[in-house]
Amino acid sequence: MIVQIRGTSGSGKSTAMRKVMKAIGGWEPIYKKGRRQPLYYQSGSVALLGHYESPCGGCDTIGSARQVYDTIQTLPHEVLLCEGLLLSEDTKWSSQLPDLRVVFLTTGLDTCLDRIGERRRASGNDKPLNPKNTTGRVRTIERARVKLENVGVCCRRASADQAPGLILGWLKLHAEPEGD
Repeated sequence: MIVQIRGTSGSGKSTAMRKVMKAIGGWEPIYKKGRRQPLYYQSGSVALLGHYESPCGGCDTIGSARQVYDTIQTLPHEVLLCEGLLLSEDTKWSSQLPDLRVVFLTTGLDTCLDRIGERRRASGNDKPLNPKNTTGRVRTIERARVKLENVGVCCRRASADQAPGLILGWLKLHAEPEGD
């Protein structure tokens, strides 16, 4: 099973995934030669793609969307968790993944823009934020959700607070033996 969290910048993807990480526990960082941060984390049969050594984590720390999907194909896992802005807009590669489940975050645009502004200020970037990119991404991500649903991918909408519980529920169901 592959579980993705999707949403625009500032929607809470990394925060929600960190809550899932905390609930599961026991994560071992796995490094790839030439990388200073982990390529992924492993906890039992669950892998989590990307690193969380900075405020913005996940698959956006890997590289291009193509690199992310190539990595997904090579990771040893029974369950793979991943999130990132690159994934949030993709339908081309994700629609081909087996047993994909996607949580689309419902965080309001104003909240996302406030969070992006806070991050920029915290990093010393005082330039005014142009909301056009984020606004456009919200529409693109919604179109991606519709496309994925139309090809039969399991998609759910949830707040960033609800997403960890939804994901943990999927993991619990996945772990239960059939017939129980």
